[in-house]
Amino acid sequence: MFKLKSIVYLLVLFLMSGVLHAVDQQDLVTGALKLVDQGQQPRHMVQYRMEKGHTRQMVMWLDMEMKSKVGDMPEKSVPIPTQKMIMTLKVTDTHDNGAMDISFTFDKAAVVTDQPSVISQQIEKSLKTVEGINGTYTISADGKVSEEITHVPDGVDPQIQQTIEQFNNVFSQASCLLPTVPVGKGASWQVDQQVQTPMFPLVNHATYTVEQISEDHVKLQINITQDLGNQDINQNGMKMTIKEFETTGSGTMDLKLTELVPYADMITRNKNKIHVNNNGTQINVTSVVTMKIKIEPLTE
Repeated sequence: MFKLKSIVYLLVLFLMSGVLHAVDQQDLVTGALKLVDQGQQPRHMVQYRMEKGHTRQMVMWLDMEMKSKVGDMPEKSVPIPTQKMIMTLKVTDTHDNGAMDISFTFDKAAVVTDQPSVISQQIEKSLKTVEGINGTYTISADGKVSEEITHVPDGVDPQIQQTIEQFNNVFSQASCLLPTVPVGKGASWQVDQQVQTPMFPLVNHATYTVEQISEDHVKLQINITQDLGNQDINQNGMKMTIKEFETTGSGTMDLKLTELVPYADMITRNKNKIHVNNNGTQINVTSVVTMKIKIEPLTE
């Protein structure tokens, strides 16, 4: 199984990929957008128009509740404290075709709790390994991400290094591409996107509905479900078969198209049942994970 440090980094990635934006690409690997309804008149072309030098700090909050049942043992609740992460984003250059080069840095990651525990201290220590991770990517005016590069600070735990390398396209999986035709209030579109994790691939299905819109602003209602791409996992001699997997989620996202950081709130619930065969020892593990995610610009 993954060590706590890898789990913490995965939480960062889930936090980012779950609520940042929608994606429209050419295939399932990078995301596919289907416009369902253009919405009411008046309609607007919603495209990103951020200026060179534009810089914002983004605050990400994660509240998580996990319940698990191993074999015939009673169900247990795992106390996981609130986590807070701060990232700096900057538009380093703009191009004639509307594309923008973006740099990012994880500035700070910490546990927020007034009741310190062994688990909170472990998570706090692990979160610190995220600090300093930085990189660059290019995003088009309608949100397509390319040329993504992630740099890891010296001294990062090798297991974290491996996990990061497997998620080097995290912004491609968390980018927000808007429809390429004018849309109005009530417009909706669907995004199907494959999200690769170190354990198994997921296919994320998201439906976005426009609640408010103007030339430089759009507020979206989001509903998501997930499918499992591969139900058999082999890791270090341990075979895991996923018998049940169900994810649902909903939230809102408020985008100002001249700003790097949206306002977003999301809640997701995942229930899964995994059969584990560890060198002949077999057991069923059932878990229910609820995540509440909030993203907003940092204000002093």
